[in-house]
Amino acid sequence: MKSTGLSIGSDPELCLLDKNLKLVRAAEVINQEASKFGLDGHNFIAELRPNPAIHPRDLVASIKEVLGSRAAQLQNLIWRAGPWVCDKPLGGHIHFGVPKEDHIIDALNHQFAILLALTEPAKAAATRRTHIFYGNKPYGQLGDVRSKEWGFEYRTPSSFIEKPGVALGLLTAAKAIVWEEIQGGSQAFSKLTSPERTNLTFSNDDFHQCNKAVFLPKLEALKAQLAKMLYFKKGQEGSDLWTAMTYLLTHVIEKGGYVADNDIKEKWKLVASENKTHSTQPPTLWQSLAQPGVWWSSITAQNPNFVVHGITTQAFSPPQPPNFPIPPSQDPELIWGGLQV
Repeated sequence: MKSTGLSIGSDPELCLLDKNLKLVRAAEVINQEASKFGLDGHNFIAELRPNPAIHPRDLVASIKEVLGSRAAQLQNLIWRAGPWVCDKPLGGHIHFGVPKEDHIIDALNHQFAILLALTEPAKAAATRRTHIFYGNKPYGQLGDVRSKEWGFEYRTPSSFIEKPGVALGLLTAAKAIVWEEIQGGSQAFSKLTSPERTNLTFSNDDFHQCNKAVFLPKLEALKAQLAKMLYFKKGQEGSDLWTAMTYLLTHVIEKGGYVADNDIKEKWKLVASENKTHSTQPPTLWQSLAQPGVWWSSITAQNPNFVVHGITTQAFSPPQPPNFPIPPSQDPELIWGGLQV
């Protein structure tokens, strides 16, 4: 399978609540600010720092591993993600290992932003993007980008880790859209006809207010574009990820978006759910997670100098994707099942 060699990363945030749904000061229960499950500089907001990856599935696996690193310590607290939790804005910034270019940002601000508007809970998303929490402007507004030494950070998304399926779908879509621009594919926003681009155009206010009625009529055209993108072609890196897009489009967006009032530990299978019948095999989409090194080894075999956030493998050994062994005494669904719900 051909790799893009393009790294993708993220640093999603979350809040911790007690059993009475009162916000807990994260700084008081997380004692290592620089850890992968640490703080973002605000005492009430926790931040994840998973390893960047080439394949979006490996990034989601790393997110699960980082979440799991605090599961035992913080098991008595409720973990919440989403755009706005207990009067705190939560980000789900996405990192791309390629220099920032205007045409790439334009694509994210149109094609990807439509998916964000239709995926995120409307009221919370609008609050995050219209209320000033700190500084002189709200968080997560359209086109919020920072250049980095390894590429750029797209800061518009809210914390998307409410459930693994949402995380994988959005990360997959973001990478497919950026890759289409880099490759100059026919479905790149910069290559669309003027009428096609106009069909995907909306006002900043509609996006910041998360006016889903504006974005729903644009979805069919966007679906058709996504389906034709190079990333999902047979033999390409994302050829096995169209199921993730299908999940996002049909099981999340068509149901009005995700709901951000759950304890995400349950969705990520960091706690055992009661009274549930479990299957004996991991879902097909996730089976290769049981084979450490599949993506890294195939990537380096095809391109020994692939880029990870601007660093080639000649000077940098990428981390192996997490290995999730299935203990003989534990039902495998506790590990795999939540990754698609």
